[in-house]
Amino acid sequence: MRGSSVAQHRIPRVYACYLLRSLSKPNQTYVGSTPDPVRRLRQHNGLVKNGAFYTRMARPWTMDVVVYGFPSKLAALQFEWSWQSPHLSRHLRVCDRPGGSIATYAGRSAEPLFPATRRTSKSRSGHTRVRQRSTSEPEHKFVVLRALLASEPFCCWDLHVALHSEYAFGLWRYMERAHPDRYRWSRITRRPLPAAYPSLSCDFRGVLGDREPLAYDEHAAWPPLPEAGARSVTQKRAGAKGAVKEYLWDELTPPARDAETMGLSWDEWRAAPTGSALPVQLDDAAHLHHHILWCMPRKH
Repeated sequence: MRGSSVAQHRIPRVYACYLLRSLSKPNQTYVGSTPDPVRRLRQHNGLVKNGAFYTRMARPWTMDVVVYGFPSKLAALQFEWSWQSPHLSRHLRVCDRPGGSIATYAGRSAEPLFPATRRTSKSRSGHTRVRQRSTSEPEHKFVVLRALLASEPFCCWDLHVALHSEYAFGLWRYMERAHPDRYRWSRITRRPLPAAYPSLSCDFRGVLGDREPLAYDEHAAWPPLPEAGARSVTQKRAGAKGAVKEYLWDELTPPARDAETMGLSWDEWRAAPTGSALPVQLDDAAHLHHHILWCMPRKH
């Protein structure tokens, strides 16, 4: 007789949400959650079987962002769904502050901070159908992430953000410089947040520890980011008009992906907060090796 699976269940040491970016299709991203980022990325890239059906056509993937510190798996899934569907999330709605600093929370009846983009297609029967969806551009996912981290209840959970590429760090710093007080108060109730929130760390060797970080080049005025040659549809549409904004959240995305446009200088690159303290689920000795690589401090 088999024993109860409930009795054998154990709470994972960590449950993280992550952002994938396709290296073959630069404007395609994927948001997910997992108790083991190392194994999950290997699944998405086809190195481990099972669990990555929807991402098989855009391999290889890189994991730019890992958000962890959730009080439970359910809390992480709630964050994941809001990150995937900001146009539907009740946590990302416009706040009304009539005559006061505390907002009136109207739930789903309020206007979304990130309206959906319409996508019209023809069904097999010839009927026109319209699906509401959110753009998958990397810059948009970063803006949504920063809005979630400032919104209740997520801002009360002391979440940690790990960035695993120079591009991700440059994009984060571009938005951080424009709004240095973004995380001083919570978005809706205006409660003061801890001075070090959100905790930020960088490891440019990637989640698997096999990525080669940028090397300093004294002949290059700016770090040569591999992503500099690609632009999103929104960036192409904006052209030379400057920063792009197609939503109600008061944060801008850069008009290009090169280091100069994002303001990522060599000095700022050196000053990136390095190392990660994320406890990864270890299922075998190979995972232990990746875990050591991930948590080891990095030197330029």
